[in-house]
Amino acid sequence: GVYVPGPRAQALKRRVQQWQNVADRVVDWNGDWLVALTKHLGRSDRKQLRARERALALFGYQQTEEGFWVRPANLASELDTHRTSLIDIGADDGIILTRTSQVAMAGAAGDPCDQFRPIAAAGARRPGRVPADGGQDAGIQSNRTDLLATLL
Repeated sequence: GVYVPGPRAQALKRRVQQWQNVADRVVDWNGDWLVALTKHLGRSDRKQLRARERALALFGYQQTEEGFWVRPANLASELDTHRTSLIDIGADDGIILTRTSQVAMAGAAGDPCDQFRPIAAAGARRPGRVPADGGQDAGIQSNRTDLLATLL
């Protein structure tokens, strides 16, 4: 028999080939975040869980809490187009994406965005992810020790 990649494999192949032109698909980061919500999708289908997590990771998302994934909002594509791209490479049809520019919480000790700062700092080391200043204009400050402790 002849084996050919299925539709999801074709989408994944296209995604990997696009890495050569990453600079064309990003814009300067303005401090906004893309948030993917997945907790409502469940975790019982292990194969789908792996596909979802792989799709989110390939697009640079980091999980901060169960079912809560974030990345800097520096992609040139519209949110609906980005969602479709995630689904094409394995994310669930029911994934919820939002773009967040401000966070406010009552009664929270400290800055509620503190848990996201290491992710932005990690992105600062990758070209095209966040500004070369590490996002300090957006109030992001982190040292490498804190970053490594958070990511490991």
